[in-house]
Amino acid sequence: MTALLDTRTPATTARMTIPPAAPVTAKGWHDDPWHHHELRYHDGAGWTGHVTHFGPVPCAGCRGSAR
Repeated sequence: MTALLDTRTPATTARMTIPPAAPVTAKGWHDDPWHHHELRYHDGAGWTGHVTHFGPVPCAGCRGSAR
């Protein structure tokens, strides 16, 4: 975590921290984060209900390569 000096209050030298950035997941088939299925599709905004046990499969709105 990175600490920064708050220059708005120089008399108190208050310190602020910046939270780490959340990981970004690209659109496509990835290992199922819940380990219930082999692969799960991420649409770039969140995990979908599209899952497979036999490699990536075509589905409406699903594009991208496995892993």
